[in-house]
Amino acid sequence: MQDLTSNMVYVVALSHERPSNSEITWREIVELHERYFHPVGGAYPREPVNYIGFRYDGQLQSIRHAQHCEVVSDLADRIPGCRLRLEGPHYLYTLGPPVIPVKRVRNGKLVMANRVYAAIDLLLTCDTISEAGELTRKRLGRE
Repeated sequence: MQDLTSNMVYVVALSHERPSNSEITWREIVELHERYFHPVGGAYPREPVNYIGFRYDGQLQSIRHAQHCEVVSDLADRIPGCRLRLEGPHYLYTLGPPVIPVKRVRNGKLVMANRVYAAIDLLLTCDTISEAGELTRKRLGRE
């Protein structure tokens, strides 16, 4: 039996805004510095993810493999220009090169900062992120 979740993508929204006390935007953290971070647990993943998809401007922009992950409680000098103060432990990912979808994959029913899990094959072949998420849930027997 194969692990149906090994190629799951955690899709997040990236803002064009800057984190507080920072000189760079959320997009620049990912696109220029190849980093991403989020709190450990709560409304966020409890375990590190293998792939992270980034969406903005109404569509999926890229998928990146998490090449390295560590738990941090301070960003210190890990991301130049980002001095956001963290509250509690966070996963800090070092990202691999972007996989750019060959077709436009729109948000669909997603709004604001909604996050979704989707299988990588469905995410790259469906017309919307929300459709990929729905089909992934069906595949996993969660719907």
